[in-house]
Amino acid sequence: MRIAYFDCSSGISGDMILAAFIDAGLSVSYLKRELYKLQITNYRLQIKNVERKHLPAKQVIIQGGKVFSSPEEIVKIIKKSKLNKKIKEKALNILSSLTVAERKVHKIGKNSVVHLHELANLDTLIDIVGSCIAIGKFKLDEIYASPINVGSVAPVAIELLRGLPIYTDNTGEELATPTGAAIISQIAKDFGLMHLMKIKNYGFGAGSKNLSKRANLLRLLIGQSLSNHPITQSPSYPLTSSYLQDEVLLLETNIDDMNPQIYPYVMEKLFKKGALDVWLTPVQMKKGRPGIVLSCLVKSEKKEEIIDLLFRETTTLGIRILPWRRVKLNRKIKKNISGLVYKVAQGKNFKKEKVEYTPAVKIAQKSAFPLKNIL
Repeated sequence: MRIAYFDCSSGISGDMILAAFIDAGLSVSYLKRELYKLQITNYRLQIKNVERKHLPAKQVIIQGGKVFSSPEEIVKIIKKSKLNKKIKEKALNILSSLTVAERKVHKIGKNSVVHLHELANLDTLIDIVGSCIAIGKFKLDEIYASPINVGSVAPVAIELLRGLPIYTDNTGEELATPTGAAIISQIAKDFGLMHLMKIKNYGFGAGSKNLSKRANLLRLLIGQSLSNHPITQSPSYPLTSSYLQDEVLLLETNIDDMNPQIYPYVMEKLFKKGALDVWLTPVQMKKGRPGIVLSCLVKSEKKEEIIDLLFRETTTLGIRILPWRRVKLNRKIKKNISGLVYKVAQGKNFKKEKVEYTPAVKIAQKSAFPLKNIL
């Protein structure tokens, strides 16, 4: 799987994203040919080689061109263009998120015209569409990003980044622009530390400002994923690509005041909600009370639903969340002519087979064979 990772520790803007793609190998002539499909003239797209804190990078500068009066005008241009359908859809989604944020922050009604202020300039359209062109050209399956350093962030950017991991080092500068926030919030699948990956291309996109305290750069890494989930901790031991690797969350809670008849019911509901595994551990709690640690493994995207269920269905008042790395064998589910379902796991020079319990029980119930023999 081909993936990309943006390091946003110095902030993010639309021109930095496009510049990083160009520095990573996006052909400028190809980009210009694709942008020509927008049928917009009288502007100049300039790519400069610059340095930020002694690090070479590309900078995108757009001079001249049309000033737009409303988002609807930009939408019309994108829809009428001869761009690829996927590029159009992606660009329109980004623009829509930007428009919604503008309306919300400035309290503009649905039937009122949104004035884009400084975002009315042509560079907004070029940055958005150009980034979508780059994603298609590099044939990226998924995009990830680090938590975003926003600096002194604008209200529209805050709205766009709501629900995403952000922070500030109090630099006093605006590090995350609304256009950059709109793009990354729409194209990034998740935010965290970098995937386990083999790097094929990399690039640095420079912002327009030369900051005194930091290199105003956006780093982009493009390569082949070696895991199906991001690794959010630096491994303390070497990881080999021979096995599947991913990250899950461990949700845990200590309970000492709940009717034990409820636990099987809760466990069943957790599995139905998508929990990967659930188990109970007896413990001795404060004041000598016997208690239970309810543990649940979940994928990151399921954590909200599972947490809601735990609070609603148990007596707990708090839940611990811990990231866990896993290394797994490649596995397949097979079925023989007798209807016996079994799991085959393949490793380096070895193979494991295990009969699946529930289908085995059904066979035992319908036949004279003991379950222990079937298993």
